[in-house]
Amino acid sequence: MLRNIILIPVSLAVTVQPALAAVKPPVALAKVGKWEINYDKEACHLLAKFGASKEETIVRLTRYQPGSVLNLTLFGPLFNTQDPMATVEVGFGLAPAVKYEAVTGTAGNKLPLMVVGTVRLDGWFSREPLAMPPNVTTEQEARATAIDLTLPGKRRYRLETGSLAAPMRAMRTCVDNLVSNWGYDPAQYAALRQAPVPASSPSTWLGTQDYPYRSLYRGANGIVQFRLAVDAAGAVSGCHVLYRTNPDDFADLTCKLLTKRARFNPALDSSGAPVRSFYVGKVRWIIPG
Repeated sequence: MLRNIILIPVSLAVTVQPALAAVKPPVALAKVGKWEINYDKEACHLLAKFGASKEETIVRLTRYQPGSVLNLTLFGPLFNTQDPMATVEVGFGLAPAVKYEAVTGTAGNKLPLMVVGTVRLDGWFSREPLAMPPNVTTEQEARATAIDLTLPGKRRYRLETGSLAAPMRAMRTCVDNLVSNWGYDPAQYAALRQAPVPASSPSTWLGTQDYPYRSLYRGANGIVQFRLAVDAAGAVSGCHVLYRTNPDDFADLTCKLLTKRARFNPALDSSGAPVRSFYVGKVRWIIPG
């Protein structure tokens, strides 16, 4: 889906391996205060602050729809870089850390930020774009007690979140309200036999030829998170931008092209009848290499 549009020589000598001896534990950053939940009209956000001074970090976990996927954004001096992209590893202690290509930049007040993108507490990953992921359980949420980060330069940090059981419970309540405010029944959505399924590969919806000229000239990359309203016939009846990075060039263009090109097999209710629903996805506009 466009829910997101990669032999060690062994010495026989009995010696201490310097590489192993040099591995340091991650720097632990304690949580400052409580998790806060932000009820946005298009998304639900959990925010918390960790560490202090030059290591002060704000974590934002965002959910744009029901399910187990979260969007992770990090703010603070640790993420200050001149590179537009950065390779990072993120884990929640339930599975090996997952590698991501994060987008870097600054927030409105020039605070450095890193948009990691979609993450899951269980680290589930598949190269099959239409693979059906398992749901993260409440037991897994309770066992997730830290966010482990490996930043460029092998800088390792552990953000001590405490159990995420209560924050994730609050997130689910927020998302149910969100779906209701969009005009859908949360219970009906949860009981769908099938969510809308792209009728063609989302990779064909947008191409390098669509890149905005002004952004290409400026060397600008961008991210657009969107929600498509899909009617009972599988046609797109509306597009909403849920999140975007600067510049603005990408947002309107993304909705215009997706409304024109995206088609779906419609959602099916619990009895198998086609019903209106929605599809949430993300486009990463990256300058062609």
